[in-house]
Amino acid sequence: MESFFKEIDKLIIESNKKINEKILGINYLEKLKFSLIEKIIDLNISSYAEITNFEEIKEYNNIKLSIKFKNYNEALSKIKSPLPNDNLCIVLRGLKTFKITNNEESKNFTLFPNMGTTLPSKIIINESIGKQSSIIDIFNLNEDLGIEK
Repeated sequence: MESFFKEIDKLIIESNKKINEKILGINYLEKLKFSLIEKIIDLNISSYAEITNFEEIKEYNNIKLSIKFKNYNEALSKIKSPLPNDNLCIVLRGLKTFKITNNEESKNFTLFPNMGTTLPSKIIINESIGKQSSIIDIFNLNEDLGIEK
């Protein structure tokens, strides 16, 4: 198999063909999530641990994305981390737990393999990543376009 980034790049290009070009922002990432998870499952990768970490910025049909793949050998926790951009997170192996606190309310959720979520920019989260996890994070680097555009 060629490099994992090239595979992900091809999958995003294929997925973009199915996403209406007028869909932007978090809605774009949400559409991309369903398409990517379905295609990644079909890749049948025997060991994510053998794939090297990467981070790349690419542009797809005027949508600039930062794509990060990381293997976590040890557990990791981040507390009160603001997301700089809209984010799509897909867990390939292991698990990732989020806690989102909004004033008095808080929501916890856990992602297991072949699950993903999209989160808006500027949200503050606590996250825990289990050891032996492999995760893809895709950040939409385009400006917040708002619902009017």
